[in-house]
Amino acid sequence: MRELPRILTVVVLTFVIVLLALPAHARSPLVGVVIYGNPGDPITSTYRDAFLRGMADLGYVEGRNISYDVRFWGNQPSGIGSIMEDLARKRVDVILTHGTVAIRPAREHAPTTPIVFAAAADPVSTGLIASLGRPGGKLTGIGLLTPELTVKRLELVREFLPAARRVAVLLRRGWDLHPPFYATLDAIAPTLGLELRPFDYTDVPDAPKTAEMIMAWPADAMLVLEHPLSHLTFFPSAESSPQFHALRTTIPTFCSFRSVAQRGCLMSYGADLADQFYRAASYVGRILKGADPAELPVQQPTKFDVVINMKTARALGLAIPTAFMYRVTETIE
Repeated sequence: MRELPRILTVVVLTFVIVLLALPAHARSPLVGVVIYGNPGDPITSTYRDAFLRGMADLGYVEGRNISYDVRFWGNQPSGIGSIMEDLARKRVDVILTHGTVAIRPAREHAPTTPIVFAAAADPVSTGLIASLGRPGGKLTGIGLLTPELTVKRLELVREFLPAARRVAVLLRRGWDLHPPFYATLDAIAPTLGLELRPFDYTDVPDAPKTAEMIMAWPADAMLVLEHPLSHLTFFPSAESSPQFHALRTTIPTFCSFRSVAQRGCLMSYGADLADQFYRAASYVGRILKGADPAELPVQQPTKFDVVINMKTARALGLAIPTAFMYRVTETIE
């Protein structure tokens, strides 16, 4: 009888050791999900829910045959690295994330973990992957066609505002993607009869001064180059930045995503990010079944949104042409 506790201890320890030694595929998969924003943000919830719905449609039921570790990095990119390191320590099977600002730390801090991106601005030119057809390494996912869509947004400025001549372009200072995007726009601007001027910023405190400079130029329209923090920086409440609130109700603004139009941008044109999070589930599912991310071709957006904030349009005194409304996928009141 005295030997029974000792035998039980040995059995339990043996079981724990064997469990820890099991390869990841022999256990219920664990997927790390790292999303920009905060848990209560409805936009963040939309992206997360779209991905989980995509996984459910593939037969993955949380608590039965899969688990998720969902993290949010708010508006502090400096914390992304530690999130990725922690997920790597937990031996997650796959990390799902989005945006170059998060993909780069994921690759650096979880180098042996397969990474699926739901949205990446220009993954080849930024060096994230070798090519769209054969990404190589541990990364794959869905791009954003950012260079092409950035040009299209400038064309929309001309189409929507035929009398416009001067367009302010907002760039985030130090963000290496913005200078080449601006150079592309600057090259085609003369063919559209437009003059561009760059205005750079670093963070929220820059918004009031930048707004005053844009209005003093003065600009006929403003194009915001996409960045995860652009909507927080330049579309805050009237109370936190009365200067920028005055700017966006004086000068028509054109942005990348629906989430920015929700915060007051006049018009957004870009990929449907919720759809891309849903589609990203197929990559995660294939990797969990043994596919090599290096061999999974990167896809491009298939659904695009043209969203108009009608409250902002009314504040600007703009009437939306009937013909243009046929292209609008959503209006925000």
